[in-house]
Amino acid sequence: MCSLLTRRGLVCGAWSCLLTAQAFALGVFDNRADPGLGGLFNDFADYWAAARILDLGGDPYDRHLLGQVLQQNGLHTLVGTGYSYPLLLAELLRPLGLLPAPVAAALFTAGSLACLGLAVALLLSPLRAAPRWQLLALATAAGTYAPAGGSLYMGQVNLYLLPLLALALRGTARPAGLAVAAAVKLFPAAAALAFLAQGRRGLRPLLVTVAVTVGLVLGPNLVTGHWSYGGSLVEMFGPDPYWSNQSLNGWLSRLLPAAAPVTPLMIALAAALGALAVAVAARQRGSWPGAFAVLLCYAIVAAPKNSLWNFAPLLVVMAYTWTLVRHRPGAVALLAAAWALADAAGPTIWLAGNAGIHTPWLTSLPLYGGLLLGGLLSWALLRAARAEPDDVAHGRAGPGDPRRRDRQREWLGAS
Repeated sequence: MCSLLTRRGLVCGAWSCLLTAQAFALGVFDNRADPGLGGLFNDFADYWAAARILDLGGDPYDRHLLGQVLQQNGLHTLVGTGYSYPLLLAELLRPLGLLPAPVAAALFTAGSLACLGLAVALLLSPLRAAPRWQLLALATAAGTYAPAGGSLYMGQVNLYLLPLLALALRGTARPAGLAVAAAVKLFPAAAALAFLAQGRRGLRPLLVTVAVTVGLVLGPNLVTGHWSYGGSLVEMFGPDPYWSNQSLNGWLSRLLPAAAPVTPLMIALAAALGALAVAVAARQRGSWPGAFAVLLCYAIVAAPKNSLWNFAPLLVVMAYTWTLVRHRPGAVALLAAAWALADAAGPTIWLAGNAGIHTPWLTSLPLYGGLLLGGLLSWALLRAARAEPDDVAHGRAGPGDPRRRDRQREWLGAS
């Protein structure tokens, strides 16, 4: 096997795929009486329609036209904000736009599962010293993580980003991977600030990442002449009290009065969290994985108009956080709680509704999980940063100590 993948990692990836595919099948079976099958491929329908509109020379950001294409092809979905991504994704999906929607959805789903398995393999392959039962537990957690399974069911693009982010965590193809991911979902762009933790050496790859991202985001628009994405982007920062919105603006929209200035407060809160994340990343002193993980966690949590499915990339952050806290039972319990809060959202809301409990606090459990994960990771990173100077001073772990080298090497593709 190459240095990036091991046999154990690939087996774990296959196990995660099997569990996610099983949950997908059960979801289809449970929703068989629903004409819309519980939202099956709802988001992919927008991608597919946008790609088909591009094939026909139209504007994929035209929500009315998008609805017409869906209706003409017998797809009755919740259009919502329509196609609300940079144009690159629709361009990449043009071949699927030429196929019937069911065939295109099946191919997209197969690709999503393959990307999930590859990402899990990339994340667990470096953990050569971990016992098999621990790797199995991590792979099981990944395969049963509600945002990942929901992404597959709804036809979200999140799972396609996971291998790119996992490779970036491990220091492979960082500018290219981050640029492509940011040109699809935008939020990974914030993680590029991790290059600054490397000092002057990080300035050049940061500039390359920014340049490639801008080119991939704006290039398709220059070619096609479609510039409607700006309006969709602005709408994402507006209030949204709907219970499934797991973003900061959704949380504030549900808690505050209707007349409250939700957007300014959301921006202020996101900026404060961003400052904290940058401060933690700056303390890593050349540690790319730590800086990248904390900034990626922030980017996911702070993204506007988040659905539960958009938390799927937190799997990358959870895998890295586990390596920092695995010898501390209390911290591992907090990590498990961060994972469980995303899975608990649906059952908790259902139970609360049946009990006559109506509170906006309960509908943001996945967001609380993301914030808990970010706090736990920040604590672990700061604790490690404080411990290393003491270790050096007392001769316990000098700059060439194998324990310090291994902590970095295991995430940087070293064999």
